[in-house]
Amino acid sequence: MFDRILIHLINQLSQVNRHHGHKYGATFHRCLWYYQIDRLLWLVDTLGCHYLLIVGSIGGAFSMYNIGTYIAVAKLTTTAAGSQVMSVSLSRDGRSAIAFVYIWTIIYFPTWNGTPWVVKAEFFPQHVRTFTQASMAASNWLFGFLIARFTPQMFASMNYGVYMFFASLMVLSVFYFVLPETKQIPLELMEELSAPGLKPWRAHTMVMGRIQEVNIASKT
Repeated sequence: MFDRILIHLINQLSQVNRHHGHKYGATFHRCLWYYQIDRLLWLVDTLGCHYLLIVGSIGGAFSMYNIGTYIAVAKLTTTAAGSQVMSVSLSRDGRSAIAFVYIWTIIYFPTWNGTPWVVKAEFFPQHVRTFTQASMAASNWLFGFLIARFTPQMFASMNYGVYMFFASLMVLSVFYFVLPETKQIPLELMEELSAPGLKPWRAHTMVMGRIQEVNIASKT
């Protein structure tokens, strides 16, 4: 259960929460919500949570590394007061950094945005599902609070390092290759994915093989 809770930690750490969300939240982001909701169901059922989480980690980290690199190497000018400011004109690299902000958003929505909630909803056996869903939902709210609370201070002290920090956490989150895949597994058989001695990366293949054997036996 602990590694499933960590999914919600990475879910929050894979995004940079700042106070500018109200400027575009009602336009670009909500359009993505409405456009992708039915496609998300298809992706989870077809590709599986395992694949979506890894793709989201790699794509999101690549985008954030690009944004952080641009901020780190962008030319700065010094005002009369001695403070450093960004150039007024936006270079080609600057436009590229802005593009990566939207690329990150497009990648995040079908991967880390909703997939952790699918994992928590279907992975655990029936007799503990109520408790585990409540615990994982609470962990998501807790991590969301911590990120929202401390991100402004991080920007004030770390500058571009914030993007490097979150990108590195997304790279580390690929350790979820040890998370058993759940696609096409009936809810009543989910606990077989965590059977003793069964390797997580082989669990889905083994359980699907048993299901096919049972289906073939029932037809003969």
